[in-house]
Amino acid sequence: MVGYDPKKINLSTREQACATTGSAVLTRALIQPFDVLKIRYQVQYEPISKKSQLSKYKSLGQSLSTIIKEEGVLALWKGHLTGQLLSISFSAHLLWFEVLTRYAFTLQPSLAETENKKFLAHFACGGVGASLTLVTNQPIDTIRTRLVTQGEPRVYNGILDAVNKVYTNEGLRGFYRGTVPNLMLITPETAFKLGFYQLLNSLWDYAKRIDSSERTKNISAFQSSINGSIAGIISKTIAYPFDLSKKRLQIQGFEDARKKFGKVVKFSGLWNCLYISVKNEGLLGIYKGYLPSVLKAALSSGLTFFFYEQLTNLIRSLNY
Repeated sequence: MVGYDPKKINLSTREQACATTGSAVLTRALIQPFDVLKIRYQVQYEPISKKSQLSKYKSLGQSLSTIIKEEGVLALWKGHLTGQLLSISFSAHLLWFEVLTRYAFTLQPSLAETENKKFLAHFACGGVGASLTLVTNQPIDTIRTRLVTQGEPRVYNGILDAVNKVYTNEGLRGFYRGTVPNLMLITPETAFKLGFYQLLNSLWDYAKRIDSSERTKNISAFQSSINGSIAGIISKTIAYPFDLSKKRLQIQGFEDARKKFGKVVKFSGLWNCLYISVKNEGLLGIYKGYLPSVLKAALSSGLTFFFYEQLTNLIRSLNY
């Protein structure tokens, strides 16, 4: 299971790395179209509404048909390679989480005494693990966002071309646009996701009247999928405004390439972005793209925990 548990067979760091990488690759391949839709919605300043004549994207169905008609089916996997690189590199947060919880519960065995203590331990370790991983991931995330938000004709002809042009035109700073909102997004979102996932598993066992000392070594595919999806929805809902701000800041300096998608707005930073977004679009404006985002979060989180639990179960069955 995710997280350290002295009562169960815990994998080595190498085995955990294999499981986290495998779950990241499989999950990304399945949820990429939701990511493309989410990002397109987030960087569109016009309303996501069928009533708006100015909006390029007005609903899920209309957006899908528009993208496929104008750019082809494969456009739904735009930025997939950078997305995979991001997923693989960010899967290190699960590895950090495993390592940090192992040390936490070893140094402080009392953390396992109550569900509240375990939730707080998993919350803290998840947040720290996400922060450590984020710093190295930010340039990949920025390039991915640029590739996904460009239309036709393309400004960037692939990852290397994007890296070269961003560095030439914007310097190193260009790769780290949106870092502050990303930290404020990823750290609490990951912390809540891992914390709630463990809490939901405990509640699941309690509902089935399974004592902590009698829990099986493996979590079922159904349990990991359901609890992972719920944890993903909760965490994404809490942190979503920072996700929107991050995407809008990442395309600063990239306005010419997306003029055909609608109005171009410039921001000076995180709080300025949130303020202007709320002022111009209302409070619901900072939840623009929430539907595809929460669908993606539910699928992504559910699939990640599902694949991770099943891969760790497989490794245990082969080696122990």
